[in-house]
Amino acid sequence: MRNRPHPRLAPLPISLLLLTLLLPGTALAEQRIAFVNPQQIIIESKLGQTAQLDLGRIGREKDRIIRENAARIADLEKELDGSGLMVAEQQLKAKALEARYREHDRLVADSNEELRDEEHKLIQFILRQADSIIRQIAHKEGYAMVFSDPTTVSYVDERYDITKEVIRLLDAGS
Repeated sequence: MRNRPHPRLAPLPISLLLLTLLLPGTALAEQRIAFVNPQQIIIESKLGQTAQLDLGRIGREKDRIIRENAARIADLEKELDGSGLMVAEQQLKAKALEARYREHDRLVADSNEELRDEEHKLIQFILRQADSIIRQIAHKEGYAMVFSDPTTVSYVDERYDITKEVIRLLDAGS
């Protein structure tokens, strides 16, 4: 029995193969690609700058609360060191001081986590606002793709960086 190729698996004519290989390359060469730097949007846009001011205000308030708590702990330490308390009272005050240390550490950790969460929420809000503008620009300018991860892009020709336009339009809307 002779080995015949299955009719559906018959070899393609070379011209059809070349056409298949050349067309995708041609189609890709005609597609426009752009880049936007999300970090630059967060830093330079009015919305991002307002968010940074809000985060700074929240951070200063949390720092004030932490400093006040630390001052109360320092007062307890002085009270414990400078007094002629009986041993039992000293032990009670030392336990209370240890509890205050743990409470302070928890306060600092919670404050840091709350600040990180708030920063994340603000960044997500800004990027959602920018995303709709990026889509508008992409449709208007005919971009097939818009990259937004500067760590994976080695080089971007300035002509294809639409970050400043996104910031301008984001600022115009806020």
